Amino acid sequence: MSAKKSKGKGFEDLVADLINDFLLENYPEYKENLKLNSDLRVKRNPNSGSTDSDDGDISLNLGKNLFPFSIECKKWDNLGELNLKQILNPKMPLMVTYKLQCIPQANIKKLKPLLVFRGNRTPIFAFFQQSRVEYKNLDKMEMLFKIPGDYYICLFEEFLKYYVKCN
Repeated sequence: MSAKKSKGKGFEDLVADLINDFLLENYPEYKENLKLNSDLRVKRNPNSGSTDSDDGDISLNLGKNLFPFSIECKKWDNLGELNLKQILNPKMPLMVTYKLQCIPQANIKKLKPLLVFRGNRTPIFAFFQQSRVEYKNLDKMEMLFKIPGDYYICLFEEFLKYYVKCN
């Protein structure tokens, strides 16, 4: 396995663990259901990158009804070099990945598309389109960056916290 693929799988494992911890902390029913079958916890999709038959890079399993997102994870080495001009470019990897991978994948499963990404030594971010995620009052979310066309970037941790407040 290449170092690049290994980094990507490691990042997917980290995101799955963060979501699993989030669900355990905020949804007692998830915790109770996991006691019955721990194999159904949120985890990295072992078929990630090779099929659209699952829920994206992360298999939500028991968490799907509580956190109904199709999650695509990307670790970009050059993210630290991004600037505003690149972020606003419709041909930039964030927008291309979201439109060509996240949205179609989510539509197949009738889930909400979410791109979770990071660079080397950067925090983990969430990239989403408000109209697809259906978040209201986004102005109350901390560390939020609006991109033209109803798109947003925020810290993934803030995305999770805000999700609990909205539901």
